[in-house]
Amino acid sequence: MVEICLPGTGGMLPLENRWTASCWIEFQGTAILIDCGEGTQIALKKAGCRLSRLALLLITHFHADHIAGLPGLLLTLGNYGKNTPITIAGPAGLEQVTASLMTIAPNLPYSIIFKELDGKNQDFDLFSICFSSMHLKHRIPCLGYRI
Repeated sequence: MVEICLPGTGGMLPLENRWTASCWIEFQGTAILIDCGEGTQIALKKAGCRLSRLALLLITHFHADHIAGLPGLLLTLGNYGKNTPITIAGPAGLEQVTASLMTIAPNLPYSIIFKELDGKNQDFDLFSICFSSMHLKHRIPCLGYRI
């Protein structure tokens, strides 16, 4: 069974009862998070999502309300005892953007595996799950995902 949770549905600014956009998908004990704006780890905890199951993070684009929460989330995972790798997939430049964000959290007890997608329609498999990425029209390069 697939479980889907929308811990955040808001815009650029997290509000007390409305967090920035994110989507949590759980399938056979593996969790996927789409986007990670500021405060996402708080929204996930409030929604009852089990962070220990997070294996894949899909980033749609590099606007802050979709990626600025990454250092906090990754540190929280480490504080919860995560020691297995996490995969982060997103547009070209993902590794550089993540490295810049992580200057405030340089030491994690697990590794990050990056999968940069070129914006063309791409199919890929991770964790026995089939994914497709596609280019979306936005002000900057942006990807949509089909799972």
